[in-house]
Amino acid sequence: MIPKLDEYKEQFEFMSDDSIKPGLDAIEEALACVLNPEKGLRIIHVAGTNGKGSTIAVMEAVLQAHGFETGVFSSPAILDVHDQIRINGKPITQEELEYVFEEMEAAGLSGMLTDFELLTVAAFWRFVTQDLTTCCLKQAWAEDSTARMS
Repeated sequence: MIPKLDEYKEQFEFMSDDSIKPGLDAIEEALACVLNPEKGLRIIHVAGTNGKGSTIAVMEAVLQAHGFETGVFSSPAILDVHDQIRINGKPITQEELEYVFEEMEAAGLSGMLTDFELLTVAAFWRFVTQDLTTCCLKQAWAEDSTARMS
């Protein structure tokens, strides 16, 4: 369970599954519904057994120190859903996440995705609308929805 995600799902009457479902078909279909925002992004995709979070933190800091606008999508949440999607080191705001949910609802994504896939789409959508230079993704498992970028 991702803290505070259910509040957004309830507010927007949005359905998603809190289980893990291997495969990429659902995320690919959902991304196509929102015009594949990931294709407009430069992405650094971090995978492996250990050290993904610290690697992302160092890359984010180095990129920002060199003037890059950055977006990070990572899991699990440290405090709540907001810290999983960061823009220039700051968690996504309630207003920004509400806007993204409105857009995903309008695209008809309710009921298509798991919670993790839903947040992956939310991150890509927010990153592309923010016009970020570089995005860093932390892969949670071998076939998670961030693997769509590999």
